[in-house]
Amino acid sequence: MEHSWKLNTIALSVLAIILAYMGYTTLVFLILGFAVIALKDEELTKNILDVFLLTLVISIITSLLRTISNGIYNFFAGIVSDAALDAWYYGMARAFYSFGSFIRKVFNFIIGLINLGELVLVILFLLDVIKHKNKGIPFIRKFTNKFFIGVQESVAKEEKQDPPASSQQ
Repeated sequence: MEHSWKLNTIALSVLAIILAYMGYTTLVFLILGFAVIALKDEELTKNILDVFLLTLVISIITSLLRTISNGIYNFFAGIVSDAALDAWYYGMARAFYSFGSFIRKVFNFIIGLINLGELVLVILFLLDVIKHKNKGIPFIRKFTNKFFIGVQESVAKEEKQDPPASSQQ
């Protein structure tokens, strides 16, 4: 979209993508607000929303996995601390502790694979944006397009209901 600002929207997209991946959500929202309000650039807004939604979904998934992993580990560690009082159960408690540690390592490995997948998707998306293809992140762009259709429909309804103030005079 043509605008009077002398800014490169690809550079803003790349900056927002990198900031979103690094976790600077406040700065991403500032760039998003600038893209929506000042630039009114649909592709830039979609790119920013794509990467933000990707990082949001990944952080929710990894947080859930970490919570489950810590819960399992703490359960088995609790068995060890209770059994440490009684020497009779110590060998069995040590096996529980080892099992809890193993489960935690498995979950951390899965979280690492998820984070690696996120990094690969972000790099591919960056290359896509730089080459002007703007296909978006495959499964996230569907949600972004639905969001845009919903926003455009609601704006169109508001414009039909509320005519501009200058036309009423």
